[in-house]
Amino acid sequence: MWEEMATLEAWVDSAAGMMHFFCALYALVSGPFLFAWRKRGALHRLVGFTFILAMLALNVSALTIYYLG
Repeated sequence: MWEEMATLEAWVDSAAGMMHFFCALYALVSGPFLFAWRKRGALHRLVGFTFILAMLALNVSALTIYYLG
């Protein structure tokens, strides 16, 4: 089982690894702002939609990274 897990080099040097990193960074930064901003505003809706897309890409890239090693 452990042999199937990705190594750090495969995670850092791959496009999926970089996508995973930047999507996670975006989600960590934008998530707290979504709780603080006024609901129903256009900015809240836009950031919320991109947050959902980032989380979907984060999950897809996590499954891809798992199989790189």
